[in-house]
Amino acid sequence: MSVRRYAAAALFAGLAACSDNGPTAGDLSVQLASPNTGIERAILVSVKGRITNVTAPAGAAYGIAFHLFAGDSAHVTVIAPAGQFLAAGGLVRIRVNDVSKAASFSARVLDVIAADYVPLGGTGYVLSVIKP
Repeated sequence: MSVRRYAAAALFAGLAACSDNGPTAGDLSVQLASPNTGIERAILVSVKGRITNVTAPAGAAYGIAFHLFAGDSAHVTVIAPAGQFLAAGGLVRIRVNDVSKAASFSARVLDVIAADYVPLGGTGYVLSVIKP
């Protein structure tokens, strides 16, 4: 093979390695920071951004119910098992079409319920969406 062919092959390989392969689907994590850790049994959150599925984080036995709205939002309810509470940290995992756009997703608390069914409201709770 001539030097030109080697140079052309190397150039092509270099360009292929630098090309944009498009979006990468995957999971983002919705993280919970709570002012009342240890008393919350359920939470209702609104997630902004186009998602395709919602699951509990690995190792969590949370019950998850969600509704995807046409467009770019979802409501997600997370319920801890009887006798347990929601933990600070990973609340849910959301499946998205492009994990590189994590910064374009947001989440906010709509309501929180204590184990004794008393509404706690959403004041003081902070949610963040991150790439795990």
